[in-house]
Amino acid sequence: MTYNERKIFKFDNNLKQIIQEIEMPKEIREGWGMCVYNKDTLLVSDGSNRIFHINAHNFSIKKIIEVPQYKNLNELEMVKGNLFINIFMSPYIIVINPESGKVLEQLDFSQLEKQLYQEINLDYEAVMNGIAYHEETDTLLLTGKLWPYIYQIQLIKS
Repeated sequence: MTYNERKIFKFDNNLKQIIQEIEMPKEIREGWGMCVYNKDTLLVSDGSNRIFHINAHNFSIKKIIEVPQYKNLNELEMVKGNLFINIFMSPYIIVINPESGKVLEQLDFSQLEKQLYQEINLDYEAVMNGIAYHEETDTLLLTGKLWPYIYQIQLIKS
């Protein structure tokens, strides 16, 4: 998915060749984040407070959910049935119900960012911007723009 060109590229299984180029639905302003929800649905963010449920086969919009108390919804990752969303230009990841948009939790990584900025002297553009889930270890992998590290975070149920 591209940021400004509003295109989605479908690759072969080896990730070596583009097999399809799709225009994003017009309701999606920009390509900010995408993840697989299930075999038939992709979830897409465009920097607004909306998450788009996209048909994985024809790329039409199936449904749009809103997370009214947040904007700048960015990187997306499904973890055990919940959607983890990085809030761009912030140290926060929110966890939502992907069907309703209800916020279940807000994770605060401001201490991690503060430590990183002090240690490496990064500038304001070096924001958290990457989430991945490692199922075997049940951990989140976090990184950001200009970050020299990937952090492995063990989630503890509160």
